[in-house]
Formats: sequence, C-alpha cells, structure tokens
Amino acid sequence: MITVWFNHLLKAVKLLEKHDYVAVNDIETLEIFIEFKRKDKTDDIYAGAITVPPEKASNIHEAVVITSLPYYKYRFINEKITYQELKAELLKKCKQYIQELEKINPELILAGRIQRLITKMSQLSNSL
Repeated sequence: MITVWFNHLLKAVKLLEKHDYVAVNDIETLEIFIEFKRKDKTDDIYAGAITVPPEKASNIHEAVVITSLPYYKYRFINEKITYQELKAELLKKCKQYIQELEKINPELILAGRIQRLITKMSQLSNSL
C-alpha cells in the first residue's frame, strides 16, 4: 500500500514540473484527493485534502489527475511548500522506505514494483 502511495506521489510531483494543478486520489477513499496547486508560475505549491462529491468521484478513473476537481469540503487547504522542498522530501522518504525494506529482507527490493519505484525516483531526481 505504501509503495502505491509513493508511486502516485512521485508521478504527481513529476507532473507539477509542467502543470499547475495535480490531484492524487486517496487509495482508501474514492472521494478524497490530495491536491497540489502552483500559483502564478512560481515555485510555491499549495496542498490540500479535498472531498469530491460522490457522483463526480465515480467519473474519475485515474489515481493522479491534472484537471481541477470540484469539491464540497476540505480537511486542510493551502498548506504552502516550495516545489523543491516537496520534491526533496518525497525523494528522501522514498529512499528511507526502500532502505527499511532492504533491512527487513534484501530480496524485497528486487520485486518489480520496488524496482519501478526506484526508477521513478531516479527519473524525478534527475529532472530539472
């Protein structure tokens, strides 16, 4: 489950290089998304957890979207972070996760989903 979250967040941060809006679906709840908005082409990202109306959420078929979503309530909104801070923190936490897996069992990091995670991390760390 954590691997899925990291994959979605890595994809979102990568998309923020070219898009001003990205939302990541909560993998446990269809209607909840974490949204990231860039303001006025700056490095500042504003994050928020939003609840999308159920009738709208059922039409969303991707875990990571770049189209602004309608919402009727939020849990937190407009938490400010720079793009570089977000990227650095995500890469740091992904690396820690992989190191923990390796400590538990070195063969775990040979699994396909972990190798894909490592590839995405590498692509993100080498971009911009």
